[in-house]
Amino acid sequence: MTVPRTRLLAACLLAAPLLATALPVQAERLRLDYRVHVGGMTVMEVQALLSLTGDRYAIEMKGATQGMLGRIISWTTQSSTVGAITPAGPQPSRYQVESAWRGEPRNVRMEYDGKGGLHVAADPSPQAEGRETVPDSMRRGSTDPLSAHLGVLLAAGRGEGCARTVPVYDGRRRYDLTFSDAGPEALAASRYSVFAGMTRHCRVQSRTLAGRKLSEGTGFWQRGSDEERPPLDVWIAPLRPGGPVLPVRLETDSTFGGVLVHLAAVTVLPETAEKP
Repeated sequence: MTVPRTRLLAACLLAAPLLATALPVQAERLRLDYRVHVGGMTVMEVQALLSLTGDRYAIEMKGATQGMLGRIISWTTQSSTVGAITPAGPQPSRYQVESAWRGEPRNVRMEYDGKGGLHVAADPSPQAEGRETVPDSMRRGSTDPLSAHLGVLLAAGRGEGCARTVPVYDGRRRYDLTFSDAGPEALAASRYSVFAGMTRHCRVQSRTLAGRKLSEGTGFWQRGSDEERPPLDVWIAPLRPGGPVLPVRLETDSTFGGVLVHLAAVTVLPETAEKP
């Protein structure tokens, strides 16, 4: 997504898939709560839910601006994906986003037929936003943003590291996510986070290939053009020996300075996850 406001939540949208890197095979459902800080102020809260049952997965994320920012810029967003985990990686069957920016809807729904075909419904349409067309040939072989990160981090959990490039289509824009592995790093204790200790540092860079706005300017959260956007740094680690690997800190940049995302709470939900 290239709308300027999404740069702030980009780090949060990575959070849910990253927790899947070392989850056990049996049915489990986890909730993660993240807080987004800009200039020392909490501007958003994001909740992530992940369900894994056998070879199926489901990811849900929701967030909303709050505080002074919420009074100035009202934004709510909820995204989800469901699919199957295959030897080739996660294969989504449905991806959708429902959000409202100052009361205006921004929704996407994508249905995968399992044969490379993809049905997309977007409101407003990419044409109404003045975007260039993404040809069908570029949509084939791509995945949705949440499944893309899930696949990369499942591979990292198998010891393959973060480094790889994943083709992504989000219903409006076709882009590549390039992951690099920055190695182990220790994080100091912080009153903002539930974690301190050794982590693995991964870096993510986005490069748009199609679906750009034909008259793209410097947006509210954006710093420079899409190709110049700063990378997103992610630190992952298990909270206990043998436990699941979770994203414990995320960091990027914005027009207003550094954006920090801290893991504030992790909850293993008591109910057994139904098959996604």
